[in-house]
Amino acid sequence: MPSKHTADDQKLIDSLPIAVVTAFRSSIYNPVYITLNAHIFLDNDWIDPRQLRAFLERDTKHQSPDSRSQTPDTAPTRVKLEDDASTARLSPPEHVAAPIVDAPVKTRTLIEGNREVFQILSDSEGSDSEEGSGSARIGTESVTGARGSSPLPPSSDFLTETELGGESSDESEIVADLQKSDTAWLDQGLSSRVRLGPFRVTSNVTVQRVEYLTELASVYPTLETPTALVVDLRDPKFHIENKDGDLYTVDALIKNKDNDSWTGNTGTGDSKVFVTFTEGEEPILCRRSRLACKGAFACELVDEKLLDVVRRDLDPASRDAIFAAQRQTRREAGTTAERRVTDMIKVIRQQKCFAEKNGKKCAGLPILKTKKVVSRGHAFWVACSGWTKDFKENHRTWSIPDDVDEALFVKAFHGLPMAADDSKDTPPCSAIVHPHTGLRLSRCPHAHVENGKAVTSSIVHRACPAVRTIFVPLDASVRKALIIHPGNIAHNHPIPPLTKVSFELKKTYRKCIKAAGSVGATVTKVDNAPSTQLLLDGQTPGQFAPALQSNRAKRKLVREAKLEEYPAGLDAAGAFKLFWDDMKKPIDERYFQRLVAMPDGGVMMLTCLKSLMKLLDDSGVTSFETDTTFKRIKGEMNEWEVVIFLKALSRAVTIARAYVNGASAEFFERLYDEFQSLKQELTGKPIGFKRFIKGGNILAMNSDMEAAQVLGATRSVFKKLNDPAYSQIPNDTPAEEVAPEMIKLCTTHAKRAVLDFKGLISEDDYNRLLDFTSIDSEEKLEEFSQFVVSLGQKKIQGKYPIIFLHAALKNCPDWWDHKAMSAWILPCLIKSQSPMSAEDWDNTPSTTNIGQAQHHWTNQQTGIQQSWVEAMEGYVTLSVPHSVLTLASSARKVDERIAREIEISIQSGILVNSQNESSHRRARNTTRQSTTIRKSRESHELADERARIELEIEAQKQAQKEGAARLKELKELKSSTRKTSKSTGRSVGATSSSSGRVASRTVAGRSETQQPSTSTSTIPAPMLGLQGPVPTSASAFFMPPPTPGPPFFDLDVSIQGTAATSTSPLMPEVIPTSGYAWNAMHSQPFNIESPLAPFPGSNSVTNTDFGGFEFLFDSSLDTLDQFNSFNPDPFSSVYASTGQAGAPLFDFSHSTFSDDLPPLPPPPASSPPAHAPLVSAPAPSNKRKRRDEVDPANIIDAPRARKIPKRADA
Repeated sequence: MPSKHTADDQKLIDSLPIAVVTAFRSSIYNPVYITLNAHIFLDNDWIDPRQLRAFLERDTKHQSPDSRSQTPDTAPTRVKLEDDASTARLSPPEHVAAPIVDAPVKTRTLIEGNREVFQILSDSEGSDSEEGSGSARIGTESVTGARGSSPLPPSSDFLTETELGGESSDESEIVADLQKSDTAWLDQGLSSRVRLGPFRVTSNVTVQRVEYLTELASVYPTLETPTALVVDLRDPKFHIENKDGDLYTVDALIKNKDNDSWTGNTGTGDSKVFVTFTEGEEPILCRRSRLACKGAFACELVDEKLLDVVRRDLDPASRDAIFAAQRQTRREAGTTAERRVTDMIKVIRQQKCFAEKNGKKCAGLPILKTKKVVSRGHAFWVACSGWTKDFKENHRTWSIPDDVDEALFVKAFHGLPMAADDSKDTPPCSAIVHPHTGLRLSRCPHAHVENGKAVTSSIVHRACPAVRTIFVPLDASVRKALIIHPGNIAHNHPIPPLTKVSFELKKTYRKCIKAAGSVGATVTKVDNAPSTQLLLDGQTPGQFAPALQSNRAKRKLVREAKLEEYPAGLDAAGAFKLFWDDMKKPIDERYFQRLVAMPDGGVMMLTCLKSLMKLLDDSGVTSFETDTTFKRIKGEMNEWEVVIFLKALSRAVTIARAYVNGASAEFFERLYDEFQSLKQELTGKPIGFKRFIKGGNILAMNSDMEAAQVLGATRSVFKKLNDPAYSQIPNDTPAEEVAPEMIKLCTTHAKRAVLDFKGLISEDDYNRLLDFTSIDSEEKLEEFSQFVVSLGQKKIQGKYPIIFLHAALKNCPDWWDHKAMSAWILPCLIKSQSPMSAEDWDNTPSTTNIGQAQHHWTNQQTGIQQSWVEAMEGYVTLSVPHSVLTLASSARKVDERIAREIEISIQSGILVNSQNESSHRRARNTTRQSTTIRKSRESHELADERARIELEIEAQKQAQKEGAARLKELKELKSSTRKTSKSTGRSVGATSSSSGRVASRTVAGRSETQQPSTSTSTIPAPMLGLQGPVPTSASAFFMPPPTPGPPFFDLDVSIQGTAATSTSPLMPEVIPTSGYAWNAMHSQPFNIESPLAPFPGSNSVTNTDFGGFEFLFDSSLDTLDQFNSFNPDPFSSVYASTGQAGAPLFDFSHSTFSDDLPPLPPPPASSPPAHAPLVSAPAPSNKRKRRDEVDPANIIDAPRARKIPKRADA
């Protein structure tokens, strides 16, 4: 059979003596494997030439003739090995599952001179490198796999420096040729390659498979098959440094990323061992870190089913079951009164009192106290037992929440059961704590009810038998490690959640923070920054790694990044350090210029750039604005801005900022002193107030109505700048009198107080109040004062609380007197009262709108609610290839950018905003004013329309009330006219029946039994004496049913043309239905004592119902007898019963009728006819009818409950 080797390889093999080949074989395979698989070694095909040459080069005794002649130029450095690994070559496993041989003898191969010596060991002996139960057990079923590789160590006690940690140049190619592993890793994108078959890791450890990873895993499996895991971290992204600048070791990175928690050593004090990482690679001297799993931590009341796990692979099913149970626990939290009480009890027990006296914290315990007065439905509250008369400040107290049952709370607080049985007990808990946290969380966060009592459960530790060994090369430049699990013992707890933020993740997220800017950074800003998406390949942090889903973890990283950049902190200490660091720079490069600490605790820090301060001397700058803003900095510090409008470049500029914590007149005076001193230092010129020094360009300073700032600035400026010879103002002039010479107050701020008066006075008076800043003479000023007094409003004229901006609430004179009695407010507000010339007044703005706009603009550029350091200081931005990132900035970066823009505009002549010339600004202002007027007019129109509608609504409501009252009155009157009568029949309304039938309104023909009644009517005779002519020609018309309500009174019937209407609101419209045309209107008022008798369908009991009737007026009313209504008696019977049969319904005697009407027939005889005979109804029988006697129409098909009939004699 031809050889598979090349000619050169075969020549080398043939040149070697059999002893060398045998030694080479022994360096790879243990004796047991050789014995069981002797047929493999019958020829030379098992020899790997590459491994053979490596063996010959390593062992000089077996070098080929060519290699022996090659001598290195310099002798390499030699390193002594540990005793246990000096000459050890292999050690067979303790047990071999081989049915054809006896248990192997434990041996050790030694080199003595030129001889190999096998030392036979006793059963109790073993080297330090032996891994015990971690040794692989090779049986007949496992010897058919691929050959393993574990080259022998050097034949000498010393190892050359170049051999330490040496790597095969073909290692990457070897791993790449391996097949992809079927291990399902939990990390996104992580995969591994696997080498199957026996592989000798050390002289005493052999595994059946090796998996190669190039990434760190969050969790590692303990597979059924003994497996070695080789983790290759040569990628530069794993070159992570600690605080001292040293690289983290490979095993430190593995332990840090692993979400299982381990305890043990690093192996630096343990013996060393040679480890083979890849087939064909020389063994590398390694230390070994022996570790034991810390196990799991869970609530002592946890559901045991959740922890009853044997975990080998990375199946997340057991972990997902825990997640589902925890979600259910959260759903059920607080769903019963007992659970809410238990939650509150747990909170009270865990919180400690924070009171402190003489440096000692209060040791009191919660106690239940009774309230003096029941409030919010509770009579108890919880106090601290440490409260005494001598120590009663800052003790913790608790009130019982509204959703907590007080009766149950009192029971639970005293340890009594809340329920008599276990019906209210909570189910088994699901709280399992991440091993990284462990017992640092000592109490379960969930509420537990046991046997009706509120209990607090502890977190307990559950041990795990799993162990691990990590082999780490001593050469730190070899960035890989090998992991084995001695004994192949599985974990007894589920996979923990992947919450650990490893060094690798921290490094990645810190890059995101730096790219987004650490100063002013928040978790939301970093997560949403475009740079973050670029760095994380378009993923969110939570998608990139589950551990970065936690905002708490990311907040910690953001805080660390800020402190890393500013070790002194982000508040006062850090700000002071920035100042002192900046003071070391030349004056032209400084940004932090002044730091002042006043005796009363006031602090001020002035910042500006020299180039921006020079702009205050520009001839086009005639005023500047100063104001304090409060949004940008959180805490006690506020920002004070100095703003100008640079006409030369048509833009507003903030030339200086100060960070202050005071607001008194003395504080502002010192602030302006420092500002003037800084201006003099940076530009060599004072602030050029034209009123006080010759050649000045500043006409006014614009300010709001904050008195402290106005007076403080006036004192400072006047004291330092006034030249009495030039200004003609003595130096001892009070600041109140000097202020109008240099200050213009903002009219917008001045009018804000007037807005509160809008609902108190008329629209015209309100507009006149708003226009007070336009008063142009002393006479009009006096008239306005009289007008204010005439309003007679307490809030305008009288004691009225005035709130000064950023000052305390004070009781001042009324709104107008507060201004009229001040020596400086009206002169600083009203042009006619100001000592400034009209030209200077008009040449300066009357508002602080520019400064207010700059506040808003700065907030947009830098953000708000920042620390002091973040608000001031800048940072270095990150350049991302192919992308331009717009990053938030600090005040320093904003000011530096503006200074560069101004310089570029001066040099290039290109403005930042070319549409900001004077005409553009005036056009925009005009448009804004027009829009304001238009919207105001529209608003007024809408208000007027709303007012009109509201009035109409009120009128309708009043009409409804009056109508309801009248309706009630009529109903009461109607009830008073009724007579009580006993009826043996049952009244059935015309509603739907139980079968769904509805009473029909069809008028049936009169039966023979329905004859007119001849009995005497009970209606009074005067009500029936209505007679009149009746039209001869028939006219049919339809009368719809009247509106439900009380009977008709004082009816005034009007009939005209083809319609008949009633002027009474209760009379329904009469719609004609025939062709007779009424050529004239006839009106006949009726004053009827009783309205029931004259109308069809009426008697002394029923109401009128005209619904569905047609009346045909003929020569007599006899034709009406054919109609019926719900009253069974026809109309003639009604009149016959009264003795007035044939009396007409209406009186039509009127001159408009041209045709004479025929006379009515004579009335009936004076004696009424006899009553119709009454047929007596048979007496009811108590005998139950037979089925054939029951009327089928009365049978109800629907089932119903039977009722026992009452006896007639009951």
